Amino acid sequence: MIKNIQKYIIRFSISLIFIIFGVWEFINPPYWSSFIPEFLASFSFVFVIIIVHGIILLSIGIWLASGYKTKTAAIFGTIMMLIITFDVLLSSGFSSLFIRDFVITLIALSIIFEK
Repeated sequence: MIKNIQKYIIRFSISLIFIIFGVWEFINPPYWSSFIPEFLASFSFVFVIIIVHGIILLSIGIWLASGYKTKTAAIFGTIMMLIITFDVLLSSGFSSLFIRDFVITLIALSIIFEK
């Protein structure tokens, strides 16, 4: 019983993280423009990239929350977080942002290996 509750709390929490950041990127792209990798920042459609990224995060969050094919959703979430975490490490080094994103990546990864 307790294991099931833990599983749902973890899945709901990671879903909420993806949903919140996805909505935030969708409604406020200028805030996120400083987080764009340098090789993409010079493009004129940088806000479109941010909005699409936000929609992807939002979709992953809703997918995880739905409980439908959770492992597949977690794979996509983990891949997305690995990309984000790697970019943060390259741009900011070992920082609080890196630690936050690394832990989110591990949580998404843990869902893949749930029984």
